[in-house]
Amino acid sequence: MYIDSSSYPLVRMSYERDKAQPMDRLLADFSALLDRGQAFVFYSDGDMSQQEHSPEERKQVVLWMKARRSELKSLVRAQVHAEPDAKKREQAQALAQMFGKAWGYPLLVVESKERAWALARDVLSEQVSD
Repeated sequence: MYIDSSSYPLVRMSYERDKAQPMDRLLADFSALLDRGQAFVFYSDGDMSQQEHSPEERKQVVLWMKARRSELKSLVRAQVHAEPDAKKREQAQALAQMFGKAWGYPLLVVESKERAWALARDVLSEQVSD
C-alpha cells in the first residue's frame, strides 16, 4: 500500500504490491496528513485482500490507531474504494462495517476509479458545507 497526497484533501491510497511502502513510512505519511488538521478523504483502488502484514506490523498499526483515534474520527471523512470485480466488491462491502468501527471512518465501495474519485469529492464537499 502507498499514499499519494498530491491532490490533498483528496488522498489516493493504492493497494498495488509493486508500489508498497514499509509500514513505518505509511504511518508517518498518514500522521503527516492528520497533522495538517484539515478534513480529507481517501480514494483507493487495488485488491484489498492481498494485503499481508506481519504480527509486528499489525501491532504497530493498532497502537498507532489508538494513539490517533480522535483525529481519525474527526479528520478522515471516508475511504472510497474502487473495486470493479463484483465478487471482490461484495467482499469489501462486507468488510466495511468492521472497518468503520476499527478505523473510525466509513469505507465506501464502488465499481470504478472514476466513481471513487467523484464520490470522494462529494463526501468532502458535504462535510465542508455542514
